[in-house]
Amino acid sequence: MAITRYLSREELGQFIDENTLRLHTDDANAGQIDEGIVAKILQDATGFIDAYLRQRFTLPLLASCDELKNAAAGYVRYKIYMRRPDGEDLPKAVVREFENAKKFLADVRDNKLTITIVDSATAQASAPRSSSKIAVRTKDRRKGDELMKHYDQFGGI
Repeated sequence: MAITRYLSREELGQFIDENTLRLHTDDANAGQIDEGIVAKILQDATGFIDAYLRQRFTLPLLASCDELKNAAAGYVRYKIYMRRPDGEDLPKAVVREFENAKKFLADVRDNKLTITIVDSATAQASAPRSSSKIAVRTKDRRKGDELMKHYDQFGGI
């Protein structure tokens, strides 16, 4: 089964039931889920998220997080329901979840929200892309040394 960077096929079951997947992907009327369609939509979810994140992060990210998994699930549910053969309106919860995913990703992109992506195998965090430099200016430390003596005297914090 296909595994994408943000949401695997196995994890998808937490967000959408197998009957709904079968109902919306069984184009051949074979009575089963078309795993090719599901894999394509999962892969499209990765591209959807990357389109937002590449403006702020160096891709690929080292690992994913629950927030990105939820955004991917919102995208996948929306795209699965868009395949409705009856042409009816989508459930409001599905549309709302997709809109929330887009807003969340835009907020991450625009640096209004921060996500921490940590790869537990190497304990490294994916750093935001930045072209700016940070300069720090401090006062004369000699006065601070006297304060540090008092701090150390009481064992610090």
